[in-house]
Amino acid sequence: MSKDNLVANILPMLKDTNTAFKNATDPITSTGIVNIFDATSYIVYQSTMRVIGFNEIADSEELCSTTLKLFECIENGTSPSRIIFPWLPTPAFLRRLTAGIKLYRIFKRLIEVKEAAGQRVDEAPESVTKGGRPIEEVIGFVLGTLFASQVNTPICAAWLLVYLATNPLWLNLVRTEIDTVLQKHGDPDETPLETFGRMDIDVWESEFPLIELCLRECIRLHLAGSAFRRNISGQDVPIGPNGEVIPKDAYLFYLVDEVHFNPDIYPNPNLWDPGRYLPGEPKSNNIPLSYLGWGAGRHPCVGMRLAKLNVTVIISSFVSMFHFTLCNDQGEPVAEPPTPDRNLHSPRKPSTPVKLKVKRR
Repeated sequence: MSKDNLVANILPMLKDTNTAFKNATDPITSTGIVNIFDATSYIVYQSTMRVIGFNEIADSEELCSTTLKLFECIENGTSPSRIIFPWLPTPAFLRRLTAGIKLYRIFKRLIEVKEAAGQRVDEAPESVTKGGRPIEEVIGFVLGTLFASQVNTPICAAWLLVYLATNPLWLNLVRTEIDTVLQKHGDPDETPLETFGRMDIDVWESEFPLIELCLRECIRLHLAGSAFRRNISGQDVPIGPNGEVIPKDAYLFYLVDEVHFNPDIYPNPNLWDPGRYLPGEPKSNNIPLSYLGWGAGRHPCVGMRLAKLNVTVIISSFVSMFHFTLCNDQGEPVAEPPTPDRNLHSPRKPSTPVKLKVKRR
């Protein structure tokens, strides 16, 4: 993801975020209840559409909502049973297939309209089309980008706010960090949105270290499943000093929880504690490969920069705009954050719905 593309989309990202949160409160009482998981999902989806050049989707509430629901139908149709019985036409699989066809047709139509008008699909998809590749490959690239961004980023952003709502210490630290940045870069008569909109991308990427620590801890707690790959080198691959090998054509699986929930590295590993990454906390900072949230080795997450920017914009906008507490569907206070389900294959909303009760600052 190029710096120029990120810079060009910071202000639209801020405006989209501000609109989504502003609409969640009563204009008279300045209070409301925010379904934060739905809100962050919509915001990140809008941002992704802009970054890859589909502003017509991001600018249309109807088109944005329709395509997002289709994506969610595809994601919710994922099941381990499809691995065991890939030929079984379950209802969930049929719904997923239908949603995929509809989503494919929408993007195909939009790309064909752009090509007919001599417009370009921005950045990454354009690099695919430069080689004269078929439209199916372009759509595959676009949808792959969408899945990569939408499965993790909005869920982690929402969980981060849930944890802040139940942790006064870290909420105060993050709020102080945001207010300090606003005072440093803003004018007294400016709104936070105006100040944020003038800030350089280097400020966004370097002056919110506590938000980054909070995100790091959210990813540790919610990154589920295993990392795996097949040895296709044609020969056994030796690993370590003890003579162990990965046999030719074998699959290697690594359960991420083996390191992320190792109490020798992360004391009280089920506790959300961003302070474990602060200087002076050597256990989780100085052990090689003790954190795999963004990948490790030669191929870390290529969307890391965009994901961090998305989360920083969402958290800074929300915290600067609201006082907030955790509540249930009826608006009743909830004292503790829900426990994430470690049996799921990807980060998800809590099984017991929670929301944020907000009041404008």
